[in-house]
Amino acid sequence: MVDFDNDLIPPAKNRKTEAVKPGSDGWIDSVRINTADRGLPKRFCQRHSFFRRTAKGTVSSARKAEKIMRLIYYSLARTTNREYDHQWIQSIRSLRLYNRRISVCFFVFNGVSEAIQREAERWQVMLLPLGDYRDWLRRNHPHGSTLAVCPELQLHKFLVLNEADTTGLSQALYLDCDTFFFNDPEILFESPVPAHWSAREAPTSRLCPHGYDPSNINEELIERIVSFEGLRWVSPFNTGVCLLNNNIWETFGQLRATFFDAAWRLLVGRHCFGDEAAEGGDIRTAVGRTATAYDRDRALPYPSSNHWILDEIALWLTLGHIRNLSQGMLTRDYLIQGDEFVEAIQAGRRPVAAHYFSSNRKKFFHHVSPLGD
Repeated sequence: MVDFDNDLIPPAKNRKTEAVKPGSDGWIDSVRINTADRGLPKRFCQRHSFFRRTAKGTVSSARKAEKIMRLIYYSLARTTNREYDHQWIQSIRSLRLYNRRISVCFFVFNGVSEAIQREAERWQVMLLPLGDYRDWLRRNHPHGSTLAVCPELQLHKFLVLNEADTTGLSQALYLDCDTFFFNDPEILFESPVPAHWSAREAPTSRLCPHGYDPSNINEELIERIVSFEGLRWVSPFNTGVCLLNNNIWETFGQLRATFFDAAWRLLVGRHCFGDEAAEGGDIRTAVGRTATAYDRDRALPYPSSNHWILDEIALWLTLGHIRNLSQGMLTRDYLIQGDEFVEAIQAGRRPVAAHYFSSNRKKFFHHVSPLGD
């Protein structure tokens, strides 16, 4: 594993880079990309265009399509646990309660249930089935089968936009299924200081108003990783609700291999060198059998006792490759997260949305009435 006690750490420009192929100075810039150069089949782009239909479902003209600049999207790798299906249904019902105009799409791996299909048709949501998630992971990383053993790794969230034609899109709002709205979602798009990537701070990070807990997010260790890798600092943020601007999803798409590489290096570090009591036996065995000596040498120390945020940490590190990235923080006035909804309800405060976290689902819907048919 990478040894941060070694004083002879080579500068970033002299170290071997495994995945990213940026400019000669070791950085990549956020740029707009001509979708015609992405190599997607024309038929695929036509099928997966966000802007070919109006809110009424009729074919839109090119002129009207150019005026549609915003998109809300979800992405889910379904499992045998259908709880996420139910959470999405509550989320889209609450969203459409306050806004029936904005374009919404739902990327879905591992099949589409009848309930999801029904709600998508009811609320005019474009469904984009993306096949088997395990196969998708295999196509994106040599150890995709091992990554698929880890149910907490949601590596698809910010790459799925590159599976479609996003011509004309300038802003995208990603939502986890455990997001519930209390006001018009377009309010979240109206930031006084636009940034490439905006989100709430990660719980227990230094920016968290409820206090810093280095056992959950060890920012000192992350800083050492960032320094060793020659990256720029990205403040830890929660990925459940993210506002993306100015085609940053295209730039992130260029870093797809780097993102998967970061996730793999963290996973090897966590399972081959981490606290054995904190790891799942099946996952540890799978990683131990797959990781080579070279993988172990490149492994990154896992800076958290929380195994559910590995994909988030990999995302922060990957975004650190973007030289001109601007980062914004959504506030509690607009977006509450975790169990902050209890305080908000008691205070009579009405945010735009609540990202209540799946672990708080029962508690949340004890305070907030679920939306029925």
